[in-house]
Amino acid sequence: GNSLENTNLLIVGPGTGLGVCTLTSLNSLVFPIEGEGGNTNFSPQNKLEIELLKFLLKDKEYISFEDVVSGRGLKNIYKFLKFNNKQTIKNSILPDQIGALALKNDIVAIESVKFMFSILGTMISNIILINRCQKGVIISGGMIKKLYTFLYQSDFLKNFSNKGYYKNYVEKVPIFFSDDDNVALKGAAECFKNKYFTK
Repeated sequence: GNSLENTNLLIVGPGTGLGVCTLTSLNSLVFPIEGEGGNTNFSPQNKLEIELLKFLLKDKEYISFEDVVSGRGLKNIYKFLKFNNKQTIKNSILPDQIGALALKNDIVAIESVKFMFSILGTMISNIILINRCQKGVIISGGMIKKLYTFLYQSDFLKNFSNKGYYKNYVEKVPIFFSDDDNVALKGAAECFKNKYFTK
């Protein structure tokens, strides 16, 4: 993609939760647009995602993107796929264990990770359209660092660009990965230099 100046930058971090932040600039200052993007409604793109939503609605009245794109989201998807395959569901399994199983070529675990990353594509392109994040997207967090190879095998790009008349709008947005374990601390340190935060 091509970064478009005078637009916004999107930061997304799937991990324990689903962190979402839009960075914008005014003159030479950069500041965040705070919000709860991870807690917006999960919007299914296809029949299988609709079935996932129905499965999760058995236990909750409101399903957010964080319920399907995060550590607990990975666990929810894993349980759903086990249920769909009529396999025993181990409730005590942890997201890290599912990731480890995927890296060991466990079929259900791999499909769960790919499914989660596909939904991440939808969520990111939604926020791009809402906040005009045509400068780019940075995906960070431990999950992406450990499991990024499965993102390329998933429907991430298909879901990302499935925006009808706005397909070209989102497809031009560059996507970056951050594998820096200290990125949050570095960002906090930068706040001390940013005049926006001293007001």
